[in-house]
Amino acid sequence: MEKFLQFLSDYRYPIIGFIVAILMIITGLYHLIIPIALIIAGIYFGFYFQKNKEKLKEKLKEFVDKL
Repeated sequence: MEKFLQFLSDYRYPIIGFIVAILMIITGLYHLIIPIALIIAGIYFGFYFQKNKEKLKEKLKEFVDKL
């Protein structure tokens, strides 16, 4: 019993992830993961572009000049 409890203690986060994944598959929530990930990525890249606008303009100009 002690080894089993040690196993649960060592691998609790992968076990929780496994249970969450199974529940998402059963309920069909996995269809929402890609749209949510795309929304978050869009927000992140928009914020990044806004903060580094001048630097990105220079890199793009250098890239176009090489072509």
